[in-house]
Amino acid sequence: MSALLEIEGLSVTIRRGRHESTPVRSVDLRVDAGEVAGVVGETGCGKTLTGLATLGLLPPGSVARGSVRVAGREVTTMDERTLRELRGREVAMVFQNAATAFDPVTTIGRQLTRVIGMRDRSRGGAATAAAVERLRSVGLPEPDRVMGSYPHQLSGGMLQRAMIALALSARPRLIVADEPTTALDVTVARRVRRLLLTLQQEHGFGVVFITHDLAEARDLCTSVNVLYAGTVVESGPVEQVLDGPAHPYTRALLAALPRLDAPARRLASLAGTVPRSDAAVAGCLFANRCAEAFERCRHERPRSRAVDDDRTAACHLWEEAR
Repeated sequence: MSALLEIEGLSVTIRRGRHESTPVRSVDLRVDAGEVAGVVGETGCGKTLTGLATLGLLPPGSVARGSVRVAGREVTTMDERTLRELRGREVAMVFQNAATAFDPVTTIGRQLTRVIGMRDRSRGGAATAAAVERLRSVGLPEPDRVMGSYPHQLSGGMLQRAMIALALSARPRLIVADEPTTALDVTVARRVRRLLLTLQQEHGFGVVFITHDLAEARDLCTSVNVLYAGTVVESGPVEQVLDGPAHPYTRALLAALPRLDAPARRLASLAGTVPRSDAAVAGCLFANRCAEAFERCRHERPRSRAVDDDRTAACHLWEEAR
């Protein structure tokens, strides 16, 4: 089966004057049709930049190396005209903050019809009818009223649903959802996740779901990729990774989660911080925070290795155990 998204050896370097940093160091990621692939990790681990690279939306001054293929087409070498054709039809993004992603001085309806018109050439009443139908499909009540509303006139949950409608307006094959529930309360966030999953099952598109919340990943995703300091340290089916983590970083993240099925206890914390993106680290990027690190970890970068048939981890401990 050919993948909807194949990322191999992706690194992103950002230059600002004489300063240079590499927030994404080495990312490998694959998403097939119908798959919901989670990308999890702390703030500053390169999750959002990886998502932006998928659409060729990296910030000015960025240099991407490696390969990013969407539906078999290489994104890193596309010109802007080709990228515009790719966005919407093949891949679309649901941004973290819908309030800033929408144009604040243009109605939701006009923004939707503009995108629909660009993609399928429909105009006037046909574009309006299509926009109303998109809003209805994401469960927005009174879609005609929403069409005439400005972004600030909608609640956070309604605005995020409108953002999903906008992303799906050209029927893309792949959706990149960048922490789409961060600004929502718990109840609304769960409804938005359920909506996204329902639409995914209905239309069969693939999803890259970026989150810092492991509970969200378990609730929604079929597979998960754990990022640390711009590198995938563990990946595999979500149940295997979260129920039996192979990498110390994944174990540390899970240990910090509160549990309702266990006695009350002080939550575990992970000392230290993610290495700076401009820091040169010879060995494992997690070694300075890892309680299980040994001498080899500090001098040799671990390669990603198969843990079992479906799962990989980049850790010397796993290799030594074998």
